[in-house]
Amino acid sequence: METIFNKLIDDEVKKNENKCKIITIEGIDGSGKTTVVNSCVNKLHEKGYRAEHFYTSSNYNIYWNTVENLQNKGLIDISTNQILHNLAFLTYLRTEFINLLNNNDFLISEWYIYGKLLLSELYDESYKSKDILTSYLNEGKIIMPDYSYYLSLPIEIAYERIINRNERIESKESLIMLKKAAELWKNYIKQYDIEIIDATLTPNEISDIIIKRLKI
Repeated sequence: METIFNKLIDDEVKKNENKCKIITIEGIDGSGKTTVVNSCVNKLHEKGYRAEHFYTSSNYNIYWNTVENLQNKGLIDISTNQILHNLAFLTYLRTEFINLLNNNDFLISEWYIYGKLLLSELYDESYKSKDILTSYLNEGKIIMPDYSYYLSLPIEIAYERIINRNERIESKESLIMLKKAAELWKNYIKQYDIEIIDATLTPNEISDIIIKRLKI
């Protein structure tokens, strides 16, 4: 499996000279990342910029739904799923992601590289999936974000939002996992100098803060 992904990475799409800026919005589940990203994209469009909300999972690799089904049936464990997820994520960053960079002024993401590292640490006690990302990070094969923001929200409020919006609560959205994730985020915020934004503000207020800090 890794050989296949590495072959795709070797055949990557080439990045042009477009100076597209990457903005990553981080935070625990329920902190409002998706809403804030969409608000930022809309405001950049209003200012005449080419901006896109890009997703680091979902539709890019057809394997995602297949692997999720295998995990739901108990045929693979969550650690194996995370390893495959990270391999596909790296493929995405070296292929389709380059096309997005070439055709936009701003790309705004939720759970970009820092979120992937955190999920790996949260779900894979062997750290094999995290090691995959870390090796590519150390080798400069991952394009780092230009701006990184962490939406800080009390865990209880985030959990209440999840309960209200979701028909089915995933394991990573449980109160226990939210608490673990919040603790892990403290290290990532410090290590990568991620700026904290108060997520009790409205999405409109948060996106105004982010757009203002772009100085455009």
